[in-house]
Amino acid sequence: MRWPRSSRCGTRDGYIAHLRKGERPCDDCRRAYWRNGQGPDWAVLAKAYERALVRLSWRHREEFKALYADEVADAITAGESERRGGS
Repeated sequence: MRWPRSSRCGTRDGYIAHLRKGERPCDDCRRAYWRNGQGPDWAVLAKAYERALVRLSWRHREEFKALYADEVADAITAGESERRGGS
C-alpha cells in the first residue's frame, strides 16, 4: 500500500508531518527518523501517550466512566477469584 508523501519525505520533519496529519509515515521518513540511532525518546512518547489518554477521557467522559467502571468490576472479580484459589 502506498502512503501519502510530502515534499519533506525522507526527513525527521517529514516523519513528524505524517504523524500530525494522522498518516502512517512512509518508509523513507521512518528510515530517516531512525537513522544514526536517533529514534524517539521513549520517556517523551510515554508522557505524550498519557496526555492523549487524559484528553480522550475528557472528550468522552461518559464512555470513559463506563469503561473504567467495567475494568474496576473485572479487577475486583479477579481479585476475589484469586483469594478463593480460582483462576
